[in-house]
Amino acid sequence: MSFMRLPWRAYGTVGSRIGLTASMDIFFTTLFILVYIVAPVMLFWGWVRWTIDRPRTWTVPSTLSFAGFVCASASALFALGVILYGSGGGFEHTPGVSGDSTNYELVARCLAIGAGLSALGIVLAIGGIWRKNQLRWHALVSAIATLAFWVLAAAGV
Repeated sequence: MSFMRLPWRAYGTVGSRIGLTASMDIFFTTLFILVYIVAPVMLFWGWVRWTIDRPRTWTVPSTLSFAGFVCASASALFALGVILYGSGGGFEHTPGVSGDSTNYELVARCLAIGAGLSALGIVLAIGGIWRKNQLRWHALVSAIATLAFWVLAAAGV
């Protein structure tokens, strides 16, 4: 039997090795693309676009889009801070935690804060998409992509 005739699960994907179905594999692959490709590109492009072409008059939709974009950016910066803190062993060696020294309460609080910032960004961005402005789609897509990061972080992937 040649390699090409094997069922796709035989030589496997990441999802098949941890027992995920094909649809869950597609779901997590989509989240990975959102988090590691779409979010950085949209955040960078949005800030460049806003810096070059700032609005002359602030309307309600442009203000809501900008506020949603700021929330998405804050969520991304908070995610970077959590990653750096965690990679330095911050969650594993938290003072005042007895027994298992991992501070799961702090991890859960960080997940809630980051997801809350992203969700607020989505709500504000939805309020700003009704009129044309510089950040209307950048805000919404960035907030959804940063929420995807927090979903992946909560799933432990």
